[in-house]
Amino acid sequence: MNLTAKIHKVFDEDVRSTGGSWVRAIASVNIGNDFVVHGVKVLAGTNGDTVVMPATKYKDKYQDTFHPINREAREQITSVVLDAYTRYLTLENPMPKEQVAETSEPQSMTQVM
Repeated sequence: MNLTAKIHKVFDEDVRSTGGSWVRAIASVNIGNDFVVHGVKVLAGTNGDTVVMPATKYKDKYQDTFHPINREAREQITSVVLDAYTRYLTLENPMPKEQVAETSEPQSMTQVM
């Protein structure tokens, strides 16, 4: 399975220390040349970053709108998204945060697996 991930938005890492969101980034995943899944999130966790699938609220609870049906597929998606996120942080944004905030163009990074 050919997977690619693209990071669309990265949030400030210090947000959770101030009681804010645990969301670090929003990504999309292309599955082959046939499907794309938007709204995949990278969350800060106590045991490291994790990837969660997009969800929709239905009758006071959230349900995944997309999810892998086996462990191997979930691991592949998680791996490609976290790799894209890591590469985005290291390669796309070598500038200090103050300078990154001043850029007018949104940054994106694609990772192929």
